[in-house]
Parts: sequence; structure tokens; C-alpha cells
Amino acid sequence: MPPTPPWSVYRLYGREDCLCQSNGYFSLNLRQGALHEIDRLLELRPGDRVGWVGCGDGRELLSLAGYHPGVRFEGYEINEAALRVASRVLTTLGLQNVSLFYRDFITVANDVQYTHVYSTALAGPMLYDRLRLACTQRLCMLDKMWTVKKGREHNVATVRIAGSGEQRALWCANVVVPVARGLVV
Repeated sequence: MPPTPPWSVYRLYGREDCLCQSNGYFSLNLRQGALHEIDRLLELRPGDRVGWVGCGDGRELLSLAGYHPGVRFEGYEINEAALRVASRVLTTLGLQNVSLFYRDFITVANDVQYTHVYSTALAGPMLYDRLRLACTQRLCMLDKMWTVKKGREHNVATVRIAGSGEQRALWCANVVVPVARGLVV
């Protein structure tokens, strides 16, 4: 099956899927044009495994998963209404490389690892540290989520939020895996 063009996934979302209007929860959906930048920053390759934390209604995650069928995606979301929308769209697309979880990522076992972690969930240092520990290769987050910026080489992209058009900076960097007892963990 050929990859799903990323922009085609956005067409599966209706006006009723605007979560702020339907259930009062905020979900940071980026404009469709951000997909190219996210893809460029993540540098995905077949065999990679992506943890997508705060996947919301799944627009970005499902778009990239359709475009990268050889990459495994696992999305985490704490907004049940958003996850229902994402699950509905996932079923419509029939993607086999995606799993969605109604779960706070902080509660996920410490041994769960991903080659890539992506998140725009502004939830505080405890989550940001957990994201860093779960990532073995490439970490992509909003610039405000990086607790250590000095001495780290970042790739940066400016993306726009759907609706307001507000700009946000995404930072992506290779992760330095800590060494403990002489073993890479």
C-alpha cells in the first residue's frame, strides 16, 4: 500500500471535532503546513518507534503514520474525548502501525523506550524529564519544554496553531543516552 499523503488525513476531521467547542478541553492542533516541518525535524526511518505524547485528536500523528508505514507510532492522550476522535479517524484510515492509549505518560513504566519522542504537551518538568528518559535517539518538543538548552545542537522549526495562527517553535535534538555502570541504558 502506498503511503497516505499527510494532508489527506486532515480532511477526515469535521467541525464537530473542534474540541474546545465540543468539550471545553484545549488541544494544540497545528496547521496542516506544520506536517512537513515535524517530519523534517524527526528524521524518521523504517524501523523507528515513535512515542507521541499528548496526541490530541491525532491529526499530526495519524498524518505522519500514514506517510511512514514502516515506522511504529504509539500515541498517548489524557483527554478522553480527543482520543475518541483519534480512534475514529484511525479506524477510518485502517493504519496498522499505530496504537493509541488513554494514559498519562508519566505513569508509563520507566523501561518503555522509543527511538523518537514527540510532544507539545505543556505539563511541567516532571513530564519533560520523563520524555527525555523515554527517548533513545531524537526528541522533539516545544522550545518552552527544554530544560537544558546550552551545549545542545537543536534543529528548529516555527509552526502555526490551527485557528489562532499563533506561532510556536519546535526544537528537535539527538538525545545523549546516559551511561550507568559502563552500560548504555
